[in-house]
Amino acid sequence: MKSIREIIADKWGVGKEIIMDLPKLTIAGNREIYIESYKGVARYEPEEIWISSAIGTLIIKGAELKIEYIGLESLLISGTFSEIKYNI
Repeated sequence: MKSIREIIADKWGVGKEIIMDLPKLTIAGNREIYIESYKGVARYEPEEIWISSAIGTLIIKGAELKIEYIGLESLLISGTFSEIKYNI
């Protein structure tokens, strides 16, 4: 069953990630991830970065990971990614 927010997003033609405060990931190969609508950085190491979101923690594993850009609503991570998963 759809939530009220999902129904509103469908009716208004707005992206669900906006109405429901879901993170939006744009991934360029295994070298860059642009994340919108994140809540914070929970862990930051060269091999593992944990990003808090409204639906859980996004865990990014790899080598030479760096946060290239961090803003209030978005961030850019670079490196060589080996695994991307959600811990809900």
